[in-house]
Amino acid sequence: MESVYRIIGLVKRSRATVIILFCSIENIVPLMEQASFHNITDKVWVGTSGWSITSNFPRTDILTTLNGSLALAAQKGKIPGFKEFLYSIHPSRFPDDPYMKSFWENVFHCIWPGNDTVNNTSPALLKEDIVWCTGEERLDSIDPNIYDVYNFIYSYRTHNAVFAVAHALHQMKNCVPGKGPFKNGSCADIYNHRPWQLLHYLRKVDFNNTAGERIYFDENGDVPQSVEILNWQLFPNGSNQYVSIGSFDFGSLNGEGLSIQLNKILWNGGHSQVPSSVCSDPCPKGYRRAALQGQKICCFDCLPCSEGEILNPNGL
Repeated sequence: MESVYRIIGLVKRSRATVIILFCSIENIVPLMEQASFHNITDKVWVGTSGWSITSNFPRTDILTTLNGSLALAAQKGKIPGFKEFLYSIHPSRFPDDPYMKSFWENVFHCIWPGNDTVNNTSPALLKEDIVWCTGEERLDSIDPNIYDVYNFIYSYRTHNAVFAVAHALHQMKNCVPGKGPFKNGSCADIYNHRPWQLLHYLRKVDFNNTAGERIYFDENGDVPQSVEILNWQLFPNGSNQYVSIGSFDFGSLNGEGLSIQLNKILWNGGHSQVPSSVCSDPCPKGYRRAALQGQKICCFDCLPCSEGEILNPNGL
């Protein structure tokens, strides 16, 4: 906690209004608890893809402190039919899957009749009256924050990874002996190949996935990526949401990959005006900059110009 106190002290002394949080969710909670305790509400927090704000944060005041924050997230993709599949799962469809019953019990806070995996920590058993599952419960009635069937971020990447390996194996299987990519035109044994042989084919895959998006690897072996820019908005009635306000494509050059919709952003306090984040405001006419000892060059005082002096274009 000592480091948290030190950071909070630095934030309170700083005139910067935009702060980038490059850390995990485990570090965010104690930091935001202290920021809330010290009533630090005039900052714009920018989060990385390592953490994201959810309505499940332990304290409401943390959500208030983070209101208006920006976050980067891997861009979500479409998996045709996946949402319908997630809504269709049911313990009766998978009777031999014990995890399905446990999932159902935890989501709907009930006990599935005859479930041998019931334990004393089941939400329904912690109540005085046991609530039995009827099987009529509907997954489409669950809060998307708990059962999200729309934001396929990690599932989408897993989906693409499986298809990429499948395409690589298919090309390996179709190799013609004598015309293969390895020594003396040899091919890899599809049933007993080495990892580096599969990697050779994997780096060369180029296909359109089920959503029609092109999947391939660049010269560094990376998949061209883009991130979504999100704005966390908390409303007076207690409701909250992430709003997509732009994106950034790492494959674009000259800054053309950045797209921002400023009219969609709500900053802390519900303001739409872009906050200013400068250490010192520009000096007015008749005043010059005076460097502050021990401070960055962007931090300065404004002192009256001496008689007979004029400012240069930099205000010095």
